[in-house]
Amino acid sequence: MKIKIFLVILLISVFCFAGNASAMTKQERQALIFQIQQQIIQLETQIAQMLAQQPNLAWCHTFKSDLGYLNSGSAEVFNLHIALQKQGISYYPDNINAYSAGTSQAVVQFQLKYGIRQTGYVGSLTRAKLNSLYGCGAPIIACTIPNWQCSGWGLCLSGQQSRTCTDSNNCGVNTKKPVELQSCTQKPGVRIQANNSDGPVNIFLTLSNGADINDTGITLSEGISLQWNSVDVSSCRASDSITPTIFSGYQPSYGSQAVFLSGNIKGVPSSSSKVSDTFKITCISTATGNSVSDSVTVNLFYNVSGTCSPNWQCSSWTNCSSSKQTRICTDYNGCASLVGKPIESQSCVMPPIANIKANNSEGPITVHNGSSVTLSWTSSNGASCEASGNWSGQKGGSGSQSIAVTASPETFIITCRNAGGVAEDSVTVYTTGG
Repeated sequence: MKIKIFLVILLISVFCFAGNASAMTKQERQALIFQIQQQIIQLETQIAQMLAQQPNLAWCHTFKSDLGYLNSGSAEVFNLHIALQKQGISYYPDNINAYSAGTSQAVVQFQLKYGIRQTGYVGSLTRAKLNSLYGCGAPIIACTIPNWQCSGWGLCLSGQQSRTCTDSNNCGVNTKKPVELQSCTQKPGVRIQANNSDGPVNIFLTLSNGADINDTGITLSEGISLQWNSVDVSSCRASDSITPTIFSGYQPSYGSQAVFLSGNIKGVPSSSSKVSDTFKITCISTATGNSVSDSVTVNLFYNVSGTCSPNWQCSSWTNCSSSKQTRICTDYNGCASLVGKPIESQSCVMPPIANIKANNSEGPITVHNGSSVTLSWTSSNGASCEASGNWSGQKGGSGSQSIAVTASPETFIITCRNAGGVAEDSVTVYTTGG
C-alpha cells in the first residue's frame, strides 16, 4: 500500500511540473528537474528497503547474468541491492541502481559470508548463491534465527553508553537481541571512527575505481571520513601510521575530517596485498593529566572485476652487474595474476675492463727520442684484445711489450672485446731531443 502512495506522489509531482513548466525560467525548470530526480532516487531507495523488509516469499528474482561496474544503472543492480538488503548488507554510498565501490564492497561481504572468493564481482558462483536464496521458484526458507552483530560501546555519558545491534539475517524479529544501552561509570575517554565504523575498515577497489596501474604495480586511493568524540579531556592531537602523515596536529575534543589515503602495491597484487593506515587521537584527561587515546585502522585492497587477461609490458634490461641483469614487467590490465609473465632476471656476461700503461704510468709521459718504453696492458672477463694507434696486432688479455719511440707524440691504444661488450684505453708518450 505504501509503495502505491509513493508512486501517486511521484506522478502528481510530474503532472505539476508539466503544467507549470511553460511559466518557468530555464534555471527554474532545471532546478525543479533536479529536485524531482532526487525524489525519484529517494522513492526508489524506500521501495527497495520496503521490499527487503517484507517476508522472503513476498519477493523473488532470478539473476541471469553476471554483474559488475559496467552494469551500473541497470534494473539487475536494483534487484541485487534488494537481495543485499535482505542479507543485512549495506551498499552505501551507492544509490539504488548504481554499481560502484559501495556495491562492490557489499558483494565482497556477501561472498565472505558464503565462502565464495571475494572479488566484488557477481560471477557465476555468486549468482548461483543469490538464485538459491531468492530465485523465483527456488525453495526459500523463512528466517527464524537472527544473527546479531553489534558495534562497539560508545563513550560513557551521564552514566550510560550505547551501541547498535543489527540482524544480518534480517528476520524482522527481536529474538535474543543483545542490549544496546547499559549503565556505566563516566571516565575520561576518546573514540575515533572511520566511515562511521570502529574498524578495521576494509575497502575493496577495482581498476579505474580507486585503483590505477603504474610502472611498478598498482596505486590504491580512497577518501576516508574520520569522526571522533570524547569526554572529560582536552589538548587532543591527531596522528597516523604512514609517512608523510595525512592526519596530524592539534584537534578539538570532538569533530570530523576527510582524508585521502593513497599508496602503492608493488609487483603483482595478491588477496592479502593492501595499503593500510591507522588513525589515532590522543587527548589529556582534565581530571588526572594522563593521556587517553583511541585508533581505527583502514585497509585498501585491490579487486579484479570479471574475467581478465594480463597485458604484460616490460622495461629495458639493466646493465649487467654481478653477472645478472633485471627488468620490470607490469600487467597494464591489472589482473593480479602471474599468467604469461615474462622473466625479469637473467644471466649475462660482464663487459670487459681494459687498461694500458707506459713505463707503468697511466700517462702521458715524456722520454728521450729513440728510447724504448714498456707498454703493459690488462683486461677482465675473458676478453681478447687488439692494438691500434702507433702499434698494431692481436694481443692477449694481458701482457707487456717494449717499443722504441721516435716521434712525438705517439698514442698506443688497446681495445678488448667479449660477449658482454667492448672496452678501450690509451696512453700517450711524448719525446724530447733530436
